[in-house]
Amino acid sequence: MTALQWTKTAVLRELKGLADPKVRAKMEYFGVHVPKAHGISAPVLHAWAKRIGKDHRLAQELWKTGIHEAKILATLIGESEKVTAAEMDRWVRDFDAWDVVDAACCYLYAHAKPVWAKAAAWSRRREEFVKRTRMKQPRMRDSCDFCA
Repeated sequence: MTALQWTKTAVLRELKGLADPKVRAKMEYFGVHVPKAHGISAPVLHAWAKRIGKDHRLAQELWKTGIHEAKILATLIGESEKVTAAEMDRWVRDFDAWDVVDAACCYLYAHAKPVWAKAAAWSRRREEFVKRTRMKQPRMRDSCDFCA
């Protein structure tokens, strides 16, 4: 399938099929305590993102599901040049795990136009994962050793 052929339903079906209880248990061990997760490793999600390709519309749909791995996949297939300040604000309200924050900052927000304004605004917020977002932003463009 190409990016144009992938639908939210098809991606969610594939993600469910990739669920691994051992990975899910490891998520808890590493401090990822989220209610809606399948247990899919980062390398598997990265491989899926490459198969799907960039598709910002699909990324937005996947994010809205609230499923942990769907949100990470959304950060990988989203298109930085299409990210708006309002979208960044909506997504940051849903941050509930450090790995989602890191993926969003590194793969999606690092080259988004509103990044610096959002980083400044978020620095005044108290929520744990919003604070982590602020901490990650200044370094994302130049020093994220795993950014694409």
